[in-house]
Amino acid sequence: MKKLLFIFLGIVFSGQIVAQSDECWALMVRKKGVSDTTILTENYNPNGIYLQKDGIYNFKVHGEQFDMYRITEITEDQITIAFTTDRAQTYSFSPKEIDKVVFYARDEGKIGYPHVNFTSKKYDFNIIECPAACFVEKARIYETTYSENYIEGYNYMTAGYGWKPVYEKNGKVYLLDLSKVVEIER
Repeated sequence: MKKLLFIFLGIVFSGQIVAQSDECWALMVRKKGVSDTTILTENYNPNGIYLQKDGIYNFKVHGEQFDMYRITEITEDQITIAFTTDRAQTYSFSPKEIDKVVFYARDEGKIGYPHVNFTSKKYDFNIIECPAACFVEKARIYETTYSENYIEGYNYMTAGYGWKPVYEKNGKVYLLDLSKVVEIER
């Protein structure tokens, strides 16, 4: 029987981000016509979002889909991504090359439809200096309630359900969705 995994609550599910003193960048996705950027945060919002380093998102770039890819680096003119927990960077692109960012409504191990799409026709994609923080806090997954040992992972943004932890164990990648553990295929 699989062990039930528990999550370190607090920073993990709130999707809080961590500030750092060095110069840092974020990808601002803003609905066209929305001028008040103070309503945007690192959490999903129909008006836009700040995508940040170490967050996992779904991109479509030049017609190619990149589902569950983590931002490994953002510079003032380029975003670099890798599949979930991979260390090797896979692909780099500029904001102008993004067709859309997709947010799946994922809850209790199931993906809901329709998917929320932030398309380049309706949203602007711009790299900006981080308004307050630089990267999404890493997830900590504990195997038991009283364990001091944990697996470090990353957080995946969903539409309406917030951040979901993604981690690697024994060479396989998993998403922890409340009480459901879902294996992620490449």
